[in-house]
Amino acid sequence: MGFVTKMITLAKLLVCVCVYVPSSSSPLQFKAELRRRWCRNSLSLSVTSTRAQKMVTGGFVQMLRKRKELIPLIGFMAFAATGATSACIYFLFTKTDVILNKTANPEPWERLDPSKPQKLITIKQQWKPVEELEIVKKLTK
Repeated sequence: MGFVTKMITLAKLLVCVCVYVPSSSSPLQFKAELRRRWCRNSLSLSVTSTRAQKMVTGGFVQMLRKRKELIPLIGFMAFAATGATSACIYFLFTKTDVILNKTANPEPWERLDPSKPQKLITIKQQWKPVEELEIVKKLTK
């Protein structure tokens, strides 16, 4: 068992012992009850971890066959994950807000074309360069 699993088992055991073992019992009874509950909890956790391992290795399709109500949920989650990943990749390579290489390209927003819209969707908007800004850019270069 891993460290986290052992810690969870120990926490469950402490909760079980503190709740169910009366404080008036003798130390020997307490020790016996502690051993009995420890064995029972560690056994149930090993069964659970084996079941989880089987589900990861090949029981995923079998689980979907048994529980058909999970198919749309998994489909929507896969669609959302794919959409989020593709949006991140799109914005990473097309937008100037994200800088991958600061040394070779320190300020990419300085080289923007003012006539090209920077939004994802623009409706009835005209993009024109600001004359004062263009003059300042020419003077600083």
